[in-house]
Amino acid sequence: MDALTLLLTRRSMSHLISPAPEGQLLDNILAAGIRAPDHGTLHAPGILW
Repeated sequence: MDALTLLLTRRSMSHLISPAPEGQLLDNILAAGIRAPDHGTLHAPGILW
């Protein structure tokens, strides 16, 4: 699946369920989130590494 298709078909999850991501998967999620555009000039409270 290409990146555009992923972006156009994504869904936000309102409730998290177990198991939580860990290891390399969690690292990838955090790295992608840090690089996401911030169009509203909003700032995340911080990421704990």
